[in-house]
Amino acid sequence: FGIDVGSYASYVASQQGTGVNTVANEFGERHTPALICYQRGELFFGYIAEQKSVQSDSCSVAAFTRLLGKKFSDELCECEQRFTHAKIIELDDGYAGFELNKEKYRPEELLAIYLRKLVESAKSSIRDENLYVALSVPAYFGHYERIATLEAAEIAGLERDSVCLVNSTTAGMCDNLSGRPAPSRTFS
Repeated sequence: FGIDVGSYASYVASQQGTGVNTVANEFGERHTPALICYQRGELFFGYIAEQKSVQSDSCSVAAFTRLLGKKFSDELCECEQRFTHAKIIELDDGYAGFELNKEKYRPEELLAIYLRKLVESAKSSIRDENLYVALSVPAYFGHYERIATLEAAEIAGLERDSVCLVNSTTAGMCDNLSGRPAPSRTFS
């Protein structure tokens, strides 16, 4: 199956016959908000995190994938701080992390928690023990971001041999070549 982890929403899809099926989550929705919320010692994700973050958005973090493999000194961290409610902090090794209710989290840890939930949703509908996962990553991801993504997949319980990373642009191209008729390119 494939997982497209976006900055604000994610999708899980599986092959069904000659087509592709977007897997519904536990709420029956085809997309899951890429949001994690920490409240009363518990981490929530997706729609539940969205509801909880209304009560206390300082304990929520979205777009956590943007800081995968980033040093705290990277100018992106300062920029991202303006758009996230969680505090971006420097971890002991100089990499960027998040502080949620005085707990420190690496972006890889948050992605792992999120991936684990997405994989649970996928497994409940796919029912195949031999899971191979294609994770879509942004085309701009460099070596460190890709390594951090693979580490998150391992933390989530996915075996490294069963995970491959696919550039989002490549995934889009494969979708266009999947045998469906091409959309009309005529503009009026």
